[in-house]
Amino acid sequence: MITYLLIVALVLFAITLWYFTMYLAQLSARCGSLELKLEVYRYEQELAQIESEEALAREMALQNQRNRISGKILEQYCPFAPEYTYNPDDSVAVFDAFDYLNLVGKSANKIVEIVFQEMKSGVSKRLTSRQRQIRDCIQAGKVRFELWWLDGITGKWHLIE
Repeated sequence: MITYLLIVALVLFAITLWYFTMYLAQLSARCGSLELKLEVYRYEQELAQIESEEALAREMALQNQRNRISGKILEQYCPFAPEYTYNPDDSVAVFDAFDYLNLVGKSANKIVEIVFQEMKSGVSKRLTSRQRQIRDCIQAGKVRFELWWLDGITGKWHLIE
């Protein structure tokens, strides 16, 4: 009888162990599923954040482009603004390293001064590095005039003065 009870106890223990193993497997599957769901949720949140930042960056880039274009347009009309102190006929548009070269008196056929101008229409009123270098050279008197001539026979340029 003790053997019979021992066998029944072992069978019950084996069944309990089997149920417990099955329960652990289900629990593990659920945890794995929860971990997977959590990972997917985190990925979706990160993706949404990246998409949001990308949309913001695109909008900022478009706005910067619009500002640059409108600034360039405004700079072209600057000589015709009422507060512009020079004669628009004396202004020569350059729009490269600086915006205007004003040949004061050009319209009267008597140039008395040459003024380099940079127009700023945006928030920033700072000169670029190149513009600062030009300003510094002008202020230091490191400006000169050169006359070049193309020899039509040789096809070479010659510095005359």
